[in-house]
Amino acid sequence: MKSELFMSKKYILSYLCFALAFLMWAAEGDFEIAKKAYEKGEYKIAEVYLDNFLREEPYGEHVPDATYYLIRIYDKRGDFIKLFSSASLFLNNYKYDHRCKEILTILLKRLNEKEAFNVALDYIKKYDYLIDDYEILEETGYGLFEQNKKVSADYIFSLVPQSDTVKILRAGITGNFFEKREKYESLTGPEGRIYLIEFLLETGDTIEAYEVYRLVDLKHVRDNVLYRYAKISILFDKVKFTRLAKRLKKLGAYKNKSLLLEALSTGYLEELIIPGDQGECVLLIEYFKQDTVSRNLPDSVDSDLLISDSLLEDNIISIKGKIGANYYLDSLYCDILLNNDRINEAFGVIAPYLKYQNTIDYTRKIRALKYYDEGKFDLAAIDIILSHNDEPEVMLVLAHSLTNIGNNAVYLYEEIVNTTKDTLLLSQALKSLIKINFENKKYHDVIKHKFDILDNDTSLVRIFLYSLARTGKKRKADSIFSQYFTNKDYAFENYYGEYLIDKKKYIKANRYYDSIIHSTEDNLPDRLYYNWALIPFLQGKVDTALSRFIFYIDSLKGDDDYHRAAFKIATINYLRQEFDNAAYYYGLASMDELLRNDALQNQLICYKKSGNWDRTVETGKKILQSITDDKELDIQFEIGYAYLRSGNAKDAIEYLKNAASSNSTPEYHYWLGESYLSKGDFIRALYQYQKIIELFPKDEMWAPFARYKTGIVFEFMDEFDEAKRVYKEIIKKRGIGDTWGIEAQKRLEILE
Repeated sequence: MKSELFMSKKYILSYLCFALAFLMWAAEGDFEIAKKAYEKGEYKIAEVYLDNFLREEPYGEHVPDATYYLIRIYDKRGDFIKLFSSASLFLNNYKYDHRCKEILTILLKRLNEKEAFNVALDYIKKYDYLIDDYEILEETGYGLFEQNKKVSADYIFSLVPQSDTVKILRAGITGNFFEKREKYESLTGPEGRIYLIEFLLETGDTIEAYEVYRLVDLKHVRDNVLYRYAKISILFDKVKFTRLAKRLKKLGAYKNKSLLLEALSTGYLEELIIPGDQGECVLLIEYFKQDTVSRNLPDSVDSDLLISDSLLEDNIISIKGKIGANYYLDSLYCDILLNNDRINEAFGVIAPYLKYQNTIDYTRKIRALKYYDEGKFDLAAIDIILSHNDEPEVMLVLAHSLTNIGNNAVYLYEEIVNTTKDTLLLSQALKSLIKINFENKKYHDVIKHKFDILDNDTSLVRIFLYSLARTGKKRKADSIFSQYFTNKDYAFENYYGEYLIDKKKYIKANRYYDSIIHSTEDNLPDRLYYNWALIPFLQGKVDTALSRFIFYIDSLKGDDDYHRAAFKIATINYLRQEFDNAAYYYGLASMDELLRNDALQNQLICYKKSGNWDRTVETGKKILQSITDDKELDIQFEIGYAYLRSGNAKDAIEYLKNAASSNSTPEYHYWLGESYLSKGDFIRALYQYQKIIELFPKDEMWAPFARYKTGIVFEFMDEFDEAKRVYKEIIKKRGIGDTWGIEAQKRLEILE
């Protein structure tokens, strides 16, 4: 009986095992059938078998594959609800499956099509490490922007390459004045400059807007910004505007706008226009708001009364007393007052005409002359720029005004020199040009002019002589010098010394400076001592250079070259690997605006080499305040790396992520991966290492390192089989004798 019972139980157990094996085989068969049906495009059949497979084998080996194929089927069929559910499930359950990128891309595309941009944003934030399709991100960003969710849009745009289009959008989003300006200034080409001009005009910086406007080449302005450029040209250059208006008319969509802009420029509307959009309505309203005044002499006035020069002023006053205000008479009277240097009175006469469109240009010119006389050079420059006046004498006032506020006016002086026939204007422009060229160290441009134009002006004579010495014409300079001056001029001597240094005649220069320094008790120019120290530095005699530079900065604090000397001392200390001392002197040098960026970047390197990570971060952040875009990512990386080395993974990720997303390099991705790893975010760390393997497979430094760290991450995740697979691949690919093969073998032995 017991034997029969035992046999019965054995039979039942065998049956159950057989049934289970059969069901597993059947389920496995369902998957293979589904896969073949999918490959043939028989998606309905594939879906039936895949659904059955998942019901029968919810924990089977091919569940991720089945889910993947179903997602693709739902996508092809347009079943968004099932696609959304299955894709979310896949991304959540199979985080390191290589198809996650593809699934996320499909999901984001469909969410964008549904205009569910907020939902797309949530998935982007959660799975940002999977995204490498920037077009999808941009589409999400544009969608959020259109829905007026601008902060979210800006976050999305921060993840994509910073094209000019993206920068323009982000500049429009931010409310921070300095960020806005920085983004506009980073734009390239004519289009970027046009947007920058608009921004500068909005902020009231007319002068800088005009300077940028001058740099725009009309030939390179594309049709998409032609209208914007035409509107700006009304302000700055009516001749150029006329050419732009002709081009605009050829673009059908802008014909009405072109006519309205011409009306604003001339005060006359060529034909009646029915506005077709809001922009045309605004232009038309602006046109009708314009006011004009008659610029002619009334018929009742005898014009013969205005012929006699001797009685002209009295006659004008008499006529004005009879007929009242008249622009023709007032402008004539204004010119008389100007000729007698009665500028304030002249403006008082013409000021009422500022409100009229057809008289504002002349009135602005008169106001500019008043501002210039009062020393209000910025206001004078603005009025002249907006007056569309190209008379040489007015251009000279503009040039002087720009020079006085520190702007470049060389092009104006050169234009006056090349066009005017007035000898007085020519002389004034040339003298100013010589001074500016000297200040800009363009010594050859100074001496190309004839000596006679200096008119015995001793300050200009010195400039001319200094320039001769600086260009090596010492004998000629000495000859002229003796005719005008008797006292020793060590600045003059120093200019010749700088010529010798510039030509790398260091031995001769050293003897020359030694002879000056050791032959007099006079107080010598600070610059002369600086050059005396510079020569051994350039010769590589760093000990002599160091002692001279230290003497210089200890004795002559506050001199113009003080910070340059500190920079040289820092460099010598750096070469000696005395990084703390070097960092200190680079800090002193950074107080000079021109040396600031170079000094701070060198200081950052010193702190990095000495392992002072807190100071590395502090210095990096200083650099970011003034650095250009092409260097910014390197500094972002250095700050992130320093944060990581100091144990601050959270801030390290912020900076390294900015660097890696904008400029994909293996080093950036590796240290971002290390930051995620130190924070315990294994999935994101894994994907950073995978990016190196995918994008830089031939990089002999970072690719094998990334493969090895991939195995380490799998170990942290308790995915030991995956870790073993990675180590075996390393050994197979590189060989057991390779450094990485040896390390991989060690890990395998530990795991097994």
